[in-house]
Amino acid sequence: MFKTKRLSQIGLLTGIGAVLPAVGTAEASPVCTTSPCIQIQPFTVTSSPAEVNTPGTNTSHDPQTTTATFGQFDPSLGTLTEIDFSLLNSTLSGTVSVSADSSNEGPGAFASGRTDWEAEYVLTLPGNVGTSDIKNDFASCLAEPGTRSCFDSQSPNFSVTWDDVETQQSILDLYMGTGTFLATFNLDLGLTVNTFGTPPSSASGGGTATWDPPNGLAVTYIFTPNSTVPEPGTLALLGVGALAGLGFARRRLKSDR
Repeated sequence: MFKTKRLSQIGLLTGIGAVLPAVGTAEASPVCTTSPCIQIQPFTVTSSPAEVNTPGTNTSHDPQTTTATFGQFDPSLGTLTEIDFSLLNSTLSGTVSVSADSSNEGPGAFASGRTDWEAEYVLTLPGNVGTSDIKNDFASCLAEPGTRSCFDSQSPNFSVTWDDVETQQSILDLYMGTGTFLATFNLDLGLTVNTFGTPPSSASGGGTATWDPPNGLAVTYIFTPNSTVPEPGTLALLGVGALAGLGFARRRLKSDR
């Protein structure tokens, strides 16, 4: 009796066990594996205005633009549910300098100047996704007593952090397909120079700004993989396997009697 029951169980489990793994793959949860799920593009954009040598309200600008190309999410992989964006170790750095000079002589003569450094950056992706900000710094100098000229320089350095998560379907649709999309990076450095001191005096200033995420911009696709459903022919073969298992158990039962 023990052998008969055990063989019947073996026959049933042979057929059912072959079916369960195939049915189990229909259970899918959001995943992110390797490329093209995660895409990272490095970039660098540098702005270097011409030196400003006319003090006052004059401002020298140097708008620069660069782009990074990313692949869209292939819908054949599954259902896109979320996109994560992140700048990796992003910094905005540069230099700013000023020099001033007074043509007057005498104990009361002095020169003083200042250069204002203003960097505006904008990151734009499809669906009005992105970030923008303005960073400021300055360099100023004052002549030592008895001298008519001065010079100063600074090294601005700002951390630029940005992360975003998008789940709105109208935005997700813009990133799906088999083509590409662009991330646009704009950087505009403006320099303004002013002079102070004994007139007539003059000043000039210059500088650069570089926006550089050394590890780039990361675009991560979170998606639910397409379910794997057994084809009718596969199910038929699995059914034959189950029946064969039962037949085997019955034959063993007869031989044991």
